[in-house]
This record gives sequence, C-alpha cells and structure tokens, in this order.
Amino acid sequence: MLALVTLSLAASKPNFQTVNLSLPRFALARGERVVTVHCKVRGGFISKIKAPPGWSVTIDNGHGIGESDGDGNIVVGAAALTQEELGYFQNFVEIRTPKGPDKYNPPFDVTVELSISADQDMTIFRSLKFSKKQLRLTRRNVTNDAVS
Repeated sequence: MLALVTLSLAASKPNFQTVNLSLPRFALARGERVVTVHCKVRGGFISKIKAPPGWSVTIDNGHGIGESDGDGNIVVGAAALTQEELGYFQNFVEIRTPKGPDKYNPPFDVTVELSISADQDMTIFRSLKFSKKQLRLTRRNVTNDAVS
C-alpha cells in the first residue's frame, strides 16, 4: 500500500510556485527593537529564511503535510533590529506552495508575528501580528526539478 501512495505522489509531480514574503511598512517607537520573528504557513512550506547577523533561525516543516513554522531569534542583544534596520523584512522568507489545486495540502495561509522589546534591558515586550492580507507576497513559478 505504501508503495502505491509513493508512486502516485511521485507520478503527479505538481509544479510549485515560490512566494517571497515581505512585511508591510511599520514603525518602531523610540528605543524599541525587534527581537524575534515567527512565521506560520499552511498549504505550503518554508524553504528559506534570510537571517540577519547575530540571529538564530530554524525552519520546522515536520508538522504534517502543508504546515510549516519558521522562527528567528536574536543570539545577543546587539543583534536586535532597530527602526533603521527594518529593511531586513523585505523578501525575508521564501515559501513554496503547489501551483494549482492539491488535495494533500490545506488552503494557503501565512501569518507573521514579531516580538518587540520596548526597553533597553529587554524586560518589556509587545507583539506585532500580520495576517496574510497585510503581508506583501510576490509569486514566481518554479518546477519540481528546481525544488531543492
């Protein structure tokens, strides 16, 4: 039975589209810094996350078919992103989704949540959430052969 499922999936070879994710413009208050980012994807998987210097980044595509989490965290306080460094969030996540209908994946959705330190000692934080409608998504087509 497993062999039939494997052959069936391999034979279909759907094309994928790559979606580059950017955050919309947002502002930080004086003294605020971005210290973590969390990206949740349904109906696709995260293939890359651009990491700023001094950040640790993980991608977990093991939640089941069509679900993925990506996390970035500062390793040291000096790596926290200031207002002047928010350009990092332009095309910072690459997501692969099936091109066209795919019975194995849920409908495509993506959210991003930032944790922002509001004080120099990093003891006070606020959260900033972005829904799919707020995010800037740029699509480009990629065939299975190009998926690595």
